[in-house]
Amino acid sequence: MESSQKRVAMVLAKNFEDVEATDPKEFLERLGATVTVIGLERGEIEGKKGATLTADATFADVAPDDFDMLVIPGGGAPENLRIDAAAVEFTRRFVESGKPVGSICHGPQLLISAGVLPGRRLTGVNKIRDDITNAGGDYVDEALVEDGNLITSRVPGDLPVFNEALARALRVQLAEALRKLDRFKTGTVDRSRGSLIRDTGRAMLGELSTTGEDEALSVDLSAESDSDRDALRRLVDAQGFVFDMDGVLYRGDGLLPGVGDLFNALVLRERRYILATNNSMASPADYVRKLATLGIPVAEEEILTAGIATRDYLIDTLAPDAGIYVVGMPALREQLFSDTGFRPLQYGEEQPAAVVVGLDLEFTYAKLRAASEAIRNGARFIATNTDATLPTENGLVPGAGSIVAAVTIASGVQPKVIGKPEPFVLEKALQHIGVTAARSVMIGDRLDTDIAAGHRAGMLTVLVLTGVSTREEIPRSAILPDLVFTDLPAMLEAIVGNR
Repeated sequence: MESSQKRVAMVLAKNFEDVEATDPKEFLERLGATVTVIGLERGEIEGKKGATLTADATFADVAPDDFDMLVIPGGGAPENLRIDAAAVEFTRRFVESGKPVGSICHGPQLLISAGVLPGRRLTGVNKIRDDITNAGGDYVDEALVEDGNLITSRVPGDLPVFNEALARALRVQLAEALRKLDRFKTGTVDRSRGSLIRDTGRAMLGELSTTGEDEALSVDLSAESDSDRDALRRLVDAQGFVFDMDGVLYRGDGLLPGVGDLFNALVLRERRYILATNNSMASPADYVRKLATLGIPVAEEEILTAGIATRDYLIDTLAPDAGIYVVGMPALREQLFSDTGFRPLQYGEEQPAAVVVGLDLEFTYAKLRAASEAIRNGARFIATNTDATLPTENGLVPGAGSIVAAVTIASGVQPKVIGKPEPFVLEKALQHIGVTAARSVMIGDRLDTDIAAGHRAGMLTVLVLTGVSTREEIPRSAILPDLVFTDLPAMLEAIVGNR
């Protein structure tokens, strides 16, 4: 199923909640979908905060059969739409068609008027929970509620999971195809026939076949679709490559296969690459030494850590001599305070301008109290990343996200997240290598961080199955990569073999 062939209807009226329309629209368009704004009349529609979107059609011009998905942003738009008979009828027919319908914030007001909520589980802004219940709906106070073809969220803060659920719904046929992989064991890859494997972001790559009792998985590249060829061509033609490190280049102290060969191939082809990691417990110099012991020479400027990206963000947002309280390891402090005028503060010295939280192997209740109190008193809350776990040679261990979650609960404040899955660190990485997102590739081992960040940055995304995310997770994931490879040698073979 090709998202480039998918058409999305977005219904709007004046006073829509700006970001609830612009963010899903941009997200789906980056995936290749065509989003048509439908209004009560053609022309510009102004949101609550001044954003404008142009209505390409009215309800008299379109029918539900013209589209694959309906999106209903919130704000004041649903209240204005629900009094228009054509808008209500369009919505009713769309829901009854069984095709995906996404609604956020006040969006259920239009669903209420369409009479489609009896017996359905959904959410929305808390102010209309009684309206939903009175209309026969089962209100659930969660960031994302999916019930059949109905996808609902509450507020702008839920947009990341809302957007990814919309993307998943557009790819439902693909997900069904991927579930067929459950019939296969991991097996081996037939390297004589290409690389890997499959393209999970746009369409199935080639045809699956099994041989022998072990049911080894192989792919016939001659059967690839236009979407397959497009993803592979983008990979081959890419000018910039951003690699995650843990689970991609190495795991613990063990080098993973194919790293040196892939880097050499990129250098020979004059392609730029940079290593970007959420781990803030080591500086670029530390990573240079680590990779050198594994036989992979890299320069410090080829490594961007979440700590360095956090420093860059603080430089852009704080006074040059701002005081900062850090929850993290010494390497994070080194990255924040070296070559800057920022001052490290201890609890009780003075009110910090910011609290920075990363992975801290010596995290204590005292640190939790100090950080949360400073944030409640007005300090900015910055998280290097929100990885729930960290891959090691001995399996997964708690990551920085577990500490960030504790501080979030204790302070009652959501952090500004620098690392993946937010796109900031990737945008910084692309600035370092001087390549646009459209001509770049994000290679990672985690669907929820690496691949999500790559999508949000507008990059081609590649998942390698050498780290955290597994083959079995893909069919059930709301976040789907453009390409999946068993390992880096398979990715290299795809690049070299498809030139």
